[in-house]
Amino acid sequence: MSWKLIPGVYFVRIPKLTLPFFILIIIIFYIVILSWESKNLSKKYHSLKSDIVYYSSVAKDLKMKKNNISQYVNYSSNMFYTHIVDILDKEGITYQVSLLEHNSLSINIDNAQLSDVLNLLLILYYYEKVEVSHVKIHKKVNENGDYIIGAIISLNKLAKRIE
Repeated sequence: MSWKLIPGVYFVRIPKLTLPFFILIIIIFYIVILSWESKNLSKKYHSLKSDIVYYSSVAKDLKMKKNNISQYVNYSSNMFYTHIVDILDKEGITYQVSLLEHNSLSINIDNAQLSDVLNLLLILYYYEKVEVSHVKIHKKVNENGDYIIGAIISLNKLAKRIE
């Protein structure tokens, strides 16, 4: 099937079936790529779906805490410390709450997860209406994940809730 017109140069005659064969290969390659992309997108979808379920349950818990907190009219220092203890009273977390001058508090936290510290800040600022004036966080990574080895939170009194 080859012709020799010029010495040393061969011209190959392409059969009529090669063009459909190349089109078939391209279509199969395209289908493989589409199936791989759909698999990746479904993984991302399920991951995002589980994140949404988690964060909606956390938001529901925070809303329930807000409703429970808003039922109290007179906040005492015991109620304020109770919220701090509820958040930080977990195994391995050490914390110290000290009342400073000018009606401000200092909270020193050790061996806590970052989510616990952020949860504490959210509860104090949003629900307790306490101004957070200074936050200093030192992070340490261990085999169980990120842990806070030092977090100092200074709070200023906005309302007569801290006594």
